[in-house]
Amino acid sequence: MSMAEELRLTASLAEPDSLSVFQQSIPADWIEEALQASGTASIRRRKLPAEQVVWLVLGMGLYRNRSIADVCDKLS
Repeated sequence: MSMAEELRLTASLAEPDSLSVFQQSIPADWIEEALQASGTASIRRRKLPAEQVVWLVLGMGLYRNRSIADVCDKLS
């Protein structure tokens, strides 16, 4: 199943209480591939590494009606 299909399926379901359910549905390899395809990488450890930024952006799409702080609280 493509990522677009996975996102459509996820959006059609009830909003989960945490992003952990959502994170389990998307293979971590997809996140790594997306970062490699964009030419970005976390060379040094930052407060918010590139992988977490990707999850945050996905969470912001899933929780469009919530603040970024709320979405950050749901990241596990």
